[in-house]
Amino acid sequence: MNSLRITTACVPLLIASCSSSPGTEVLPKVSEIKSMRVTQYYTSNESNITFDVPHDHLESILTALKPAEYDPSPAKWKSIADLHVDKSDGTKFVIALYSIRNPPGAFSAGPTHESRVYYRGGDSHALEAALKDAHAASKEK
Repeated sequence: MNSLRITTACVPLLIASCSSSPGTEVLPKVSEIKSMRVTQYYTSNESNITFDVPHDHLESILTALKPAEYDPSPAKWKSIADLHVDKSDGTKFVIALYSIRNPPGAFSAGPTHESRVYYRGGDSHALEAALKDAHAASKEK
């Protein structure tokens, strides 16, 4: 009888932990980022742009990806850029950005391109604006 009580008490916790999905905590915090480079950035006027993101633009780019939830069944999305992050602890992190017409936005993230996990969230329009602003600011430096 006691084991039944323990089991029934644990079932809601087990269900909650199984159904909870990784959120935006997958993204590094601005304070953890040493540098960020954008590669394979495509705009309506230019293609395959590479630039270093000025540190004061990191927050707007990361904010445009939030909130986000794990996507177990990602679609074939149009890529708009890759973010290559060098973290302060010496590790690397990659975020692939995708263009989605309707909210929420989409991206994949992980220590390597091969180990990435897909997410839906944020705002594609805000992300494109943040990238455009960061690109313009990188030209001024």
